[in-house]
Amino acid sequence: MTTLRLRRNHVPSKLIEFVIFRILSRRMRRMMAERGLRSTDALFGLHQSGHLDEDYIVGVIDKLRDGTTELYFHPAADVGDIPPSAAAQLEVEILTSPRVRDAIDRNAIELITFANLSERNLAA
Repeated sequence: MTTLRLRRNHVPSKLIEFVIFRILSRRMRRMMAERGLRSTDALFGLHQSGHLDEDYIVGVIDKLRDGTTELYFHPAADVGDIPPSAAAQLEVEILTSPRVRDAIDRNAIELITFANLSERNLAA
């Protein structure tokens, strides 16, 4: 629902995906717990894939709940040969944006990797 509050585009598909992913993730979380696997508590950006912008990411960061959250990105920089899509290049700019960094700092967010999930008891 946070995604809908931040971006009202594609409401029907977002609602359908929400229901489908909610059902699948409940089942998968049980299976993962049985096997001792960990994952993040939340994921943002999937519904905006290819259409991310700085305002959306700052909005998500400002609304994060306690726990671990994955921000869904596919960044790519143009290093020659075949350049990546403009959306992928924009995602690099978003990830390196001073405004995004300020939101992270302002909200006292600790940046971690998936490897950190297995090292510490951050998510169930």
